[in-house]
Amino acid sequence: MLADGVKDDVTVDGKLYGLPSAVEGYGLIYNKNLFKEANIDPASITSIDALVNACEKLSKLNGVVKPIAFAKETYFSFIHPFNWAFAVDPNYKTDIEKLDKGQITMKDIPSVVQWIKDMDRIKPYTNNALDSYDDQVAGFASGKYAMIHQGDWVQSVLDQDKPNFDYGIIPFPTGGNTKLAVGTATAWRVNKYATEEQQKAAIEFLDWLITSDKGQEYSADTLKFIPAYKGVKAPKAPLAAEVAQYVDKGEIIPWVYNNYFPNGIDVDGSNLIQKYYAGLIKNDDQFLSELTNIWVQDAGK
Repeated sequence: MLADGVKDDVTVDGKLYGLPSAVEGYGLIYNKNLFKEANIDPASITSIDALVNACEKLSKLNGVVKPIAFAKETYFSFIHPFNWAFAVDPNYKTDIEKLDKGQITMKDIPSVVQWIKDMDRIKPYTNNALDSYDDQVAGFASGKYAMIHQGDWVQSVLDQDKPNFDYGIIPFPTGGNTKLAVGTATAWRVNKYATEEQQKAAIEFLDWLITSDKGQEYSADTLKFIPAYKGVKAPKAPLAAEVAQYVDKGEIIPWVYNNYFPNGIDVDGSNLIQKYYAGLIKNDDQFLSELTNIWVQDAGK
């Protein structure tokens, strides 16, 4: 059964146009040894208060330069973090439609207002998104950062740089969120222009890959696909296995940016968030006003 929350990426006007081949998830990847040293239970981080409290403890550990690190590339500094602001909004589709038309502002969306307030709380404990992706991940592997805002795709990098490193992933708890941000990477589709025989064979193959024991073994162990389906075998890699658990339990929120963010907001939003980290934004009102302006501008292109 297709897991709840992953259909949007392959659905148009209520019709399913493909079978997700795999999913990916992102959140706060944390160093289990540092959490243990600081006496922090990762399961307890279900609010920004709890996250700030954890950051205070982690900042006192030897070798930890900053408790949390963001990468400076556009998607990692802005798109992925800002996705939380809409992903926890139950009315995000309607709100974004109104936002695109200039009918409301960012200040009119409670989850967005809460997100920037939450970012204010953790900002002193971050690297201000000054590291490249490579440096961010390397800093995490060395213990310089206790947490990084990243996804399961860092698995292979971490395993190569630091074998046997013990780490896990938790959601970013804006507004008390406890669900992981999960999206569809790609989808299987059957070519309608293929012969009837070819289409039948393709469908049989997909059924085998997703439902049979051998197919699931191939998908998980060879292709390393994190399944988009409940009760389907997942890769053994730690991050992949944890993401799969969130999917299987239905404890996920969408990658809203995939289908609803305007073109250009990745660059424009990243420029704005860098101003925010650099202290060039006076307050949250200014941040949300400028973000509204660039959003509407990009939506109208």
